[in-house]
Amino acid sequence: MLILTQNHELENKNILFFLIFQRRGIFIIQNAKHILKLEQITNFSIYNRKRDCYNKIMEDVMDIDKILEETEIKMQHSIEAMEKKFMNVRAGRANPAILNKVEVLYYGVPTPLNQLAQISIPEARQLAIKPFDKSCLGAIEKGIYEANIGLTPNNNGETIILNIPALTEETRREYVKQVREIAEEGRIALRNIRQDANNEIKRLDITEDDIKGGQSDVQDLISKYNKVIEAKLKEKEQELMSV
Repeated sequence: MLILTQNHELENKNILFFLIFQRRGIFIIQNAKHILKLEQITNFSIYNRKRDCYNKIMEDVMDIDKILEETEIKMQHSIEAMEKKFMNVRAGRANPAILNKVEVLYYGVPTPLNQLAQISIPEARQLAIKPFDKSCLGAIEKGIYEANIGLTPNNNGETIILNIPALTEETRREYVKQVREIAEEGRIALRNIRQDANNEIKRLDITEDDIKGGQSDVQDLISKYNKVIEAKLKEKEQELMSV
């Protein structure tokens, strides 16, 4: 099998048939009998009687592409999970995200706090929680305590106020350590996803070159999302260390 880049020309008059298709910007030519300019080809063309050969190759291409698509989705989910953990590490200013894990027992049903109340930031280090139904103020207060977010609710009968204490230098550094550990968990998750994808590609009935090509694409994905982790970690560290 001959692999050419998009701008090459193929000249071969002595082979019985040819098969050509495009996969991620690369044209693959097999057994061509005509002079062919590749830049004139869009998508794929086939001129042979061996349809089963064409079908087999296209199945392999689709299998690899499906693995890559699923791998990227898994990596995106890992990034999202890391971001949620980052939000639970509070900085020295108000952020409604620190209440994301607070659930309130509302008429016997555990309900996310943000579905029961309006959450606002009246001051830089203060959160105000105003329930849509005042009768659940006590339940909201209890839910905040049980969520163990390190804040004490102040219930004035209308609204619950949460005052965010300023972080000490020691506390900031401890939080930075925490987010670095969370980022490392994210990197480990990406490596596990890469390993699973590589194993799936190895199990395909394809050539060694195709296996290497697929695994190279997987490596490109993990490199991409490792950069995302680094960028988000740097952003969170700056947030924690800013006074």
